[in-house]
Amino acid sequence: MIRLNSIAGRFHALIILAVLAVAGVAGLSTYQLTASNRTHRTETLRSLTDTALSSVGHYASLAKNGALDEETAKREALAALSSMRYDGEEYFFVIDFDARMVMHPIKPELDGKDLSASTDPAGAPLFKDMARLARNGGGYYSYLWPRPGAEQPVPKTSYVLPFPAWGWAIGTGVYVDDIAAENRSSAIWAAVSTLVIAALLVLVASWLTRTITRPMRALRASMADIAAGRPASVAGLDRSDEVGEMARVVDVFRRNAEERNALRAEQERADQERQRRREAVERLISGFGGDVGRRLDAVIAEMNGL
Repeated sequence: MIRLNSIAGRFHALIILAVLAVAGVAGLSTYQLTASNRTHRTETLRSLTDTALSSVGHYASLAKNGALDEETAKREALAALSSMRYDGEEYFFVIDFDARMVMHPIKPELDGKDLSASTDPAGAPLFKDMARLARNGGGYYSYLWPRPGAEQPVPKTSYVLPFPAWGWAIGTGVYVDDIAAENRSSAIWAAVSTLVIAALLVLVASWLTRTITRPMRALRASMADIAAGRPASVAGLDRSDEVGEMARVVDVFRRNAEERNALRAEQERADQERQRRREAVERLISGFGGDVGRRLDAVIAEMNGL
């Protein structure tokens, strides 16, 4: 169990904070990226519509200069717009200010039809609204429309600009789920990157933690042995960091303890030797006193006999 009041616990707390910080930065970056992607796609719609408008303006200039008659210029302008593609299958369409379809490259059956009463599945009169939007200068419009080759309508956002000289509204759009798919891809990439960075942080921080806590535990065991008077060995003496400095200090304590133990052992041996000599002298004195006493007893007995 990791305790927060231990060095390892504090290191692990720092690891967790670092991982949370990385995840927070990644989440914020992903949010900003998705928002920027949405803005970029919508701004791209405006730029592309400007390009289509310029193309139509070119043919209108030819008609104005007499190089082409107006009907031919319109046909060639519509043919050019009909063939223009971007992002694989995205296209341009043209309606007039009365919501009549002038050119739709994907659904040519709509060309020439009055679509002012047409609505999307949500009930929005999309072509009437886009025609009104073009008369007012153009802008963005969201509605439901099927993908090319599909029948099921999906959310789509278009940008419409007017070409007043011919009474046209030129537009193009992007499917909202395409933007969502790009955003999901960005979010997945950010999540994977965050996991990789977090894993690297955890591995590196865990390795650094072990390089500190393991020598510290070894030093603690060495100090416990020294305090108990047991033989001890100090690890990490060759390290050049603070742990090495602590190990060398502990080694000084170990040598001092060994010297004290050696002096104490020598003192004990000297005391034992003195005690042994004292006991030998006492035995000699005791033996000498007994021998003298026996001799005196014998002399006294002889004297008594005389």
